Amino acid sequence: MSKMFERLERRIMLLIGRAIVQAISSDGGRIVIDGSQLKGEASKKVELAESTGFTAVPLPGAELVALSIMGERGNKVAISMGDRRHRPRDLVPGEAAMFDDQVQRIAIRRDHIEVISPKKVIVKSPTIEIEADSATINERAIATVGDLVDVQGGSSAGRHPIVTGVGDPQGGDDG
Repeated sequence: MSKMFERLERRIMLLIGRAIVQAISSDGGRIVIDGSQLKGEASKKVELAESTGFTAVPLPGAELVALSIMGERGNKVAISMGDRRHRPRDLVPGEAAMFDDQVQRIAIRRDHIEVISPKKVIVKSPTIEIEADSATINERAIATVGDLVDVQGGSSAGRHPIVTGVGDPQGGDDG
């Protein structure tokens, strides 16, 4: 009876394992990872299970947690992955972030949402709508239609409202 429990215990122990990503293939509709587990055991063709609407291709050296389906080490699926080398270190409890190895991130902070990138940020949409009481760029206020602005010098000097343009019924000039 003891031998049977030993075999069962071993089978259960083989169900879950950690691995280091060695190679990645993201061809087709899935991500397949080759990795190495503890004691040098190779994990080949481990499919990454992803949540709907979210995807990421890990870098070599990232870590993953894999399940061996029915305890068979040749039939694994990765259920979680992470890369502590690039993880933001300034999050507090309750905060969340998406990040990469290039110091780009979107962080949901306790009091604001933060987008950081040392590269260009592109937003593509036929229409962008922003609802805000105020807006700034580099700590300078952005004026919008209806705001009063100070015009410096010339015949237009003084405080004037921003209008939408020629022929616009919202206060623009008729031509």
